[in-house]
Amino acid sequence: MKTMIKNASVAICMLCATGAFAQTLQDAIRYTESEQYEKAKAVLKKLVAADPNNGDNYFYFGDLMLKEESPDSAFILFKKGTDINPTNPLTHVGLGRYYMYQGKNTEGQQELTNAKSLVQATAGKKDMGMTPKRQALIDLEIAETYIWAPTPDIQQALDLIATAEKLDKDNPEVYLQRGDALYKKDPVNGSPANAAYIIAAQKDPKSCKAYLRMGDIIANGQNM
Repeated sequence: MKTMIKNASVAICMLCATGAFAQTLQDAIRYTESEQYEKAKAVLKKLVAADPNNGDNYFYFGDLMLKEESPDSAFILFKKGTDINPTNPLTHVGLGRYYMYQGKNTEGQQELTNAKSLVQATAGKKDMGMTPKRQALIDLEIAETYIWAPTPDIQQALDLIATAEKLDKDNPEVYLQRGDALYKKDPVNGSPANAAYIIAAQKDPKSCKAYLRMGDIIANGQNM
């Protein structure tokens, strides 16, 4: 009996260890979105060490550093991403986001243009990894940069979001980003943004992000 218990305990420990070892980029993104930054950082460090030529890892790691208000660290990660994986549009989105957030619009626009050019050059070429979902993801990341830059470009953001919707209409991030852009465009009238957030919640009822944004609109309307 003791042997059986011991063997079962070892098996459980191995399963737990395997689960911890097998954490993915999606886990890191989820931790970042829920502001569990230390957990996200731990996963991203492992991912970069395990796959140092994957530009996506550097993009999401750099974005995490921006959220932690460590722009110097973000720049190092974004720059390394473009150096190591220059044909990956996301690496240029990251560097463009850094520049735009620092008020360096000329440099930022150039990197975002580089990202768009790389997307266009590989659009529809699944053998190069540019599936419609991948293209939509990149469009949404560029749109996010335009929305939250100190000098936003809401129309560019909305145009990119419209393209992403055609490519991946069931992606709730499309409607979250649209809501963000519309609310940034008109923070007084939150109805158009709220309508977009409602669609996002319908697309992913288990996600708290749309509900949180709807709550922000209501709270900002002094309806606590």
